[in-house]
Amino acid sequence: MGTTNNSEFLFGVYEQLKSAGINVWLFGGWAQELHALIPPREHKDIDFIYPAKNFSLLEEWIKTQPGIVEVTKKHFSHKRAYEWGGVLVEITLINDSSTKFFDKYLFQWPKDTFGVGLTPQGEVIQIASINAIIKYANHYKDFNYARATADGLIAQ
Repeated sequence: MGTTNNSEFLFGVYEQLKSAGINVWLFGGWAQELHALIPPREHKDIDFIYPAKNFSLLEEWIKTQPGIVEVTKKHFSHKRAYEWGGVLVEITLINDSSTKFFDKYLFQWPKDTFGVGLTPQGEVIQIASINAIIKYANHYKDFNYARATADGLIAQ
């Protein structure tokens, strides 16, 4: 049995990344919950967005961390995923305010994407803006289409 994906674990993962100089912002279900867009619930994963040119700093750091294993089926130009204590941690790259999903779909993030929120324990954590969360959700079908065309499931 893996680690419980609770707010304490979430903050620990965030702090370890931050301490390594990997400047991430919370995204996905946890960000939705902390913004009170959804009610508190169990989370199967932790999502972050990562403004950087590439994943090299993250990848080099991960190599030195015992117990963190890459999920290779989620290794894409725009994303890396790791199992960390039995919890899936997904990190999406934002390069110059955009992400190119599956090398097919260029998504422009809102200007206010990077904000600050609070964890339930009152600790400060960087969290994506509500606008970024909503815009991403509104384009989710486009990301899935890009993946399907990249995988050859849909002809272009």
